[in-house]
Amino acid sequence: MVLGHEPIPSVLPATVVASHLAVCAAELAVSAGADVPLGSADEFADVVQNLLAAQRSVAAALAGLAGRVEAGQATGALAATPAIELEVISEVLQAAANAVGYSADAIAESGPAIESMCESTARNTRL
Repeated sequence: MVLGHEPIPSVLPATVVASHLAVCAAELAVSAGADVPLGSADEFADVVQNLLAAQRSVAAALAGLAGRVEAGQATGALAATPAIELEVISEVLQAAANAVGYSADAIAESGPAIESMCESTARNTRL
């Protein structure tokens, strides 16, 4: 499962986009854990592929936020905040970006197994 993902510039404020992401992720968590069918194996593969793309984007967003904190410290925009706190925020955001990236890598590794599942499952089978 390899996705060529090109970031699209957003016209919405980051707070709106992040809130929408949180709501969508919560809804997906409910759907995936529910006792109702999720869909076919192919639909399951599509969900996983979209989650992979989302993980990569979230990792990039967290790294970008870490960079913003570092830039704000360098330019003095965050001068009122103690340097140690800015360093902690930046390091935590970068560590989270790395962890989400590793999670995406793990999801990507499941690609061949998911393809095999799709090939060996009847088209009308609901998961």
